[in-house]
Amino acid sequence: RKALRAGGNHLLAKVKAATQEDSGAWRKGLKLKALKRSRTRSGVQIVTPSREKLGIKAGEAYYPAVIEFGNEKIAADSYMRDSKSREQSAVIGIFRREVAAGIAEATR
Repeated sequence: RKALRAGGNHLLAKVKAATQEDSGAWRKGLKLKALKRSRTRSGVQIVTPSREKLGIKAGEAYYPAVIEFGNEKIAADSYMRDSKSREQSAVIGIFRREVAAGIAEATR
């Protein structure tokens, strides 16, 4: 879990840097959450803030999704997917390094 969180935090920082906004609520609201664990898997995910935290009323477009995926008026600026693609090898490297350090610590 520690290795997943380390890699996820690296990616979260890159995603926050790639967001385009004015107020800061969107960037501050991006969080790293642990996925529900099972016997076969565990993981983390980056989540965007809720409508309430962003002050988006019911019926209005959820702008983080509109920016990520676009709509009929706005072209997509996939800040999350692009950050993931750019940083994938760095995140894997962090994960491997943290796992190796954990194994070395456990075998002492």
